[in-house]
Amino acid sequence: MTSRAAASSLMTPTIRNRGAAAPYDRARWAEYAARYRRGEWRAVVFRDMILDDARNLGRGLVFLDIGCGRGFDGDVDLQRSLAAESGRYVGIEPDPSVALAGHIDEGHCCTLEDAPLRPESADIAFAVMVLEHLPAPQRFFQRVAEVLRPGGVFWGFTMNAGHYFCFAAEQK
Repeated sequence: MTSRAAASSLMTPTIRNRGAAAPYDRARWAEYAARYRRGEWRAVVFRDMILDDARNLGRGLVFLDIGCGRGFDGDVDLQRSLAAESGRYVGIEPDPSVALAGHIDEGHCCTLEDAPLRPESADIAFAVMVLEHLPAPQRFFQRVAEVLRPGGVFWGFTMNAGHYFCFAAEQK
């Protein structure tokens, strides 16, 4: 397999919930990848990916922002734009020193694993630059599966494991 083919296969996500898998629309994914390659800021592309899934799921959805504290990938305006498209915006932030933005309808200062969320209470969940900090990834993903409604979607955006930040995070 060429490196281009390998990269392409790694860039084709599959959405899984309750054991059912459906490949993501390749044409739409290619459009997002092209935008990113042209230099468009990742957070805008990520936001649009989430909103695209939201449009496919319907209206009045519950969005779960895991690690919401400083905005969507550090951008409060992008986070606000996501909240405006949701029926209810729930935020999880483990850092008690971080004040949550006013557009968050329900906020919890804890980890996802400890959050008082009911099973099947979220339609779309996402975590931006959170996954590399997880001490117990299996517990995290079990909790994501528990809080998502059937047909719900989880997006996890994180950096490549070879990125210097991952190394630095492990040295804490």
